[in-house]
Amino acid sequence: MEFKTKMQTIQTVSALLDATDERPIDADVVLPDYCPDVAAILTCELVPSVTACGQNGDKLTADGTALLRVLYLDEERKTVYTYEMSQAFAASFSCDGRVGEMAADVTAEADYVHCRAVSPRRLDIHGAVRVHAAAVSTGEQTALAGVEDGGVFLKTAPVTSGVPAGWAQKPFSVNEALGNADGAERVVRSCAVPTVTETKVLAGKVIVKGDLVITALLLCDGDSGKTAERRFSLPFSQMVDLAGTDENTTVDARVRVTAHHLRLEEENGETVLVSTTKLLLSVQAWKEETATVVTDAYAASMPVSLETGAVTGRRLLAVSSEPLTVSETLSADNVASVRAVWCEATPLSHENGDGVRLLRGRLAVHLLTESADGQIQYLDHTTEFSETLAAVGSGEETAFAVTSCEALSEAEGQLTVKATLCACRRQYAETSAVAVTAITGDESAAYPASAAAVKIVYADAGETLWDVAKAAHTSVEALKIENELEADVLDKRTMLLVPLA
Repeated sequence: MEFKTKMQTIQTVSALLDATDERPIDADVVLPDYCPDVAAILTCELVPSVTACGQNGDKLTADGTALLRVLYLDEERKTVYTYEMSQAFAASFSCDGRVGEMAADVTAEADYVHCRAVSPRRLDIHGAVRVHAAAVSTGEQTALAGVEDGGVFLKTAPVTSGVPAGWAQKPFSVNEALGNADGAERVVRSCAVPTVTETKVLAGKVIVKGDLVITALLLCDGDSGKTAERRFSLPFSQMVDLAGTDENTTVDARVRVTAHHLRLEEENGETVLVSTTKLLLSVQAWKEETATVVTDAYAASMPVSLETGAVTGRRLLAVSSEPLTVSETLSADNVASVRAVWCEATPLSHENGDGVRLLRGRLAVHLLTESADGQIQYLDHTTEFSETLAAVGSGEETAFAVTSCEALSEAEGQLTVKATLCACRRQYAETSAVAVTAITGDESAAYPASAAAVKIVYADAGETLWDVAKAAHTSVEALKIENELEADVLDKRTMLLVPLA
């Protein structure tokens, strides 16, 4: 028997793309004339950034730039010099012909890099970049909303999900003269780390505020090898047009560096440190939608057959930035002083507790140190850390940004590294249900009529009235009225009168 049903369309969000493409980075470098000969390589860094994304048929394409930075010593082994170059890379991902439906997030990170000096003027560099693309697509799913025929009882449940309300990107630059740098001869190393501190949602617009932390290692005297570290914090504020946003939408804003350059310039007879940083702001807005789905059904007169499908909802509850401090004590034999220290932090896992979440991460520490006899050496160390923070929802995605770090000699032969991190947390809640998509009745197996008006059933504690009513082919409301009950779940073993009329 075909029942007269009402159907509904539920908006869904599913993962369209979650893929990684590894791209090789290889370079055969002959040092320019302004660079001194290489006596020893201290370290080689690979810093990739995605500069542009595009769509080409059923492909998502990404273009990027990999910065190669080699820190090395000259023949005196007292002075740190640097050589930098950039190399372009490109990656593509198949999207099954549904590229137009998605908002993509493409990132790049260094996989590995090795550098060796073939001669005092020639470097051989090999490395790889991992490009990761993630995207979601919106779709529709049909499910049962109701049955017009009498004598059919439905069990329902709400499923709340986040649906994309808008997506936009905006490139912008932060260019700033950072101040007097008299005494500095060259920039040895610099990096820029952006963090989002505030997001304000208006009708059709989003305002994003944040800080750009710039850290510089400067060579002050090429003869003695004297260096100095400088750190600057530059605020930024950007407005993005984003149709469909209002005070009821949740916004996820991300800022990434696409290019950074720090240089010395002469200005009015003074040496000035000038920073040029290009950034990309990506804003994704989400709105909540709740659908009431039928999770079970039965008829009072005959058995029914159900077709079902899974419906899952995931919604973004909160986006926050929280400061963390990580300390690690390292062995530092033959270290008289620290020239420079920098760190990177990556997330590992999280573990849910009662209203809290244990976040685990890995901290990579890099040190340029000077020995008692004036020799420069490079040290690195990796440690794991954990932090317990207040939590909402069932899961989260976390990203760490190191905004400052320092190395202190608190005991002989030991160094204590203290790193300040910004933990950008995106916390989610998930709901799921098995929804009824179709219902049919079997008239040939109709239940026989009963001569009795009621029957007695003993139900255990924790049993639901729905299960009792379904087994007896009656309604939950009739059970409640007959037994003067209000709750849907029994709190103790109970004798129930089940009406059969």
